[in-house]
Amino acid sequence: MAPRKWNINLIAAILLGGTFNGLMALMMSPLLGLGLAIAITPSLLVASYIDTAIAAIAYGIVSRTKMV
Repeated sequence: MAPRKWNINLIAAILLGGTFNGLMALMMSPLLGLGLAIAITPSLLVASYIDTAIAAIAYGIVSRTKMV
């Protein structure tokens, strides 16, 4: 079986998932304070994009095996 190519749905899921997860710090601003929430949001966005991309890659690898 040939390896699957990345399609637009997977890329959209990574971008949307990373954006929504990273912006959750702004929703926590009443607890953290607006200054801290704005300060940590860029690093959380980058980490969230990396995390969702790693999860998509891991899913692709595991789905090719007969483990699941």
